[in-house]
Amino acid sequence: MSVANDIPLDDLVDGIVSSHSKEYFREVYSSFNNGNYRAAIVGLWSVAVFDLHAKLCHLRDLFADKVASEVLDDLAQMNRTNPKSSEWETRLVEVAQARVGWIDIPTRDLLKNLQHQRHLAAHPVISAAGELATPSRDEVRAKLRLVLEKLLTVPATATSSLDIRVLEDLAGYSTFLRTKDDVAQFLRSRFLKHMSSTHLERLFRSLWKLVFLTENDDCDINRGINFMALSVVGERISQRPPALIHAEQGYYSRISANSHLLHMLVVFCAETHGVFQALGVDAQVAISGWIGDDLGRWCYATFLSPDIGAHLSAALERVKAGPVNCSVDVQGVVYLMKCCVSSDRLADDVHRLGIELYGASESFSVADARYRHLVEPFVGEWRELRYGEFIDISMANEQVLWRRRARTEYGEVAKLYCERFGRKLSIPDAAVWPCSDEYVEFQKSVFVENDDAGGRTGP
Repeated sequence: MSVANDIPLDDLVDGIVSSHSKEYFREVYSSFNNGNYRAAIVGLWSVAVFDLHAKLCHLRDLFADKVASEVLDDLAQMNRTNPKSSEWETRLVEVAQARVGWIDIPTRDLLKNLQHQRHLAAHPVISAAGELATPSRDEVRAKLRLVLEKLLTVPATATSSLDIRVLEDLAGYSTFLRTKDDVAQFLRSRFLKHMSSTHLERLFRSLWKLVFLTENDDCDINRGINFMALSVVGERISQRPPALIHAEQGYYSRISANSHLLHMLVVFCAETHGVFQALGVDAQVAISGWIGDDLGRWCYATFLSPDIGAHLSAALERVKAGPVNCSVDVQGVVYLMKCCVSSDRLADDVHRLGIELYGASESFSVADARYRHLVEPFVGEWRELRYGEFIDISMANEQVLWRRRARTEYGEVAKLYCERFGRKLSIPDAAVWPCSDEYVEFQKSVFVENDDAGGRTGP
């Protein structure tokens, strides 16, 4: 026996979505409890038809759903053409399965059987024993449960056509939805609050494929906003993404070999705990192959370490061990640094990582980029000791020492240092060339004599 069949009918009645459908069903349920089984069957079919029609109206009126609007127009035309015919009722059940997706094929067939039983109960069909056709109590109970479980307790939004509407609206508003918070507010207000857990899981499944597998012009244009939507939906579903992915590992492990898509998947794995581990071995191998020995890519992959602090420490050790294979685009390193810098415990290692990687620059252009991304945003938060390390690293690498921008940038660092730690240096116009007398003065000032030999404070 299924878990659903263990739920008492009274509890299922409480879960009916539509207040009108609930009121009408209670009339049917009262007939059943009083032993009026023919009346219960007749009324149950009417409630089922009403609920399907009301769901279509809900989609049309609230979401401007095209499929729902077309179906309602077709049904209205059928009624106008032959107002005495009940053919439109049969058509309604068929489109609920074929076009809208509320019910599956077995449920469609069971509802058609309910319609047949309704005809037998409503018309004077006399048996061989000279009695009206009357369903048994168990037969009626089974049909009550069917309509409750498969229809009345299912929200109108549990339809594949609404998934399409979500995607269309995301694409249409992508110009205005620039951040994840924007996307979250938009989806919550317009769609998510109307969706059941089952529908949210289905939407997550669809978005996953669009973001990490499908490649065409539309997907490429909307991949960024769909990625944010995937993250928002993943946070809202009751069964967390790792559990969903593990349950359908084959589906979720089918990923593109496109480098950009793999990059997005790595970021999603980093931001959603447990996803990487839930994927199949084939997907994990593909991700690991994309990361390779590139430090920038590896920095994104925080899921490869026990925790974010361990990942930061490992990145720092890799840079210090050198040489590192890290492209001029250091956004992966920036990603890791931003993940950690707000932690008092990790901030100093963040600063050390930026200084070390800057000092390992292999060209003027690389040094320029790394200074801009890894040094400049953080220099105002350094401990005094880190300014000394910054000087040592600058003096040890000509690609850092003699780049054109160094005069201005180092002057700004020196001025900032003086302001933060109360130093006074004769620095003309913030122009400190690394080998000038002024720079030597700056260099000496960050050495604090704490014993006879002289040394720096800190570790």
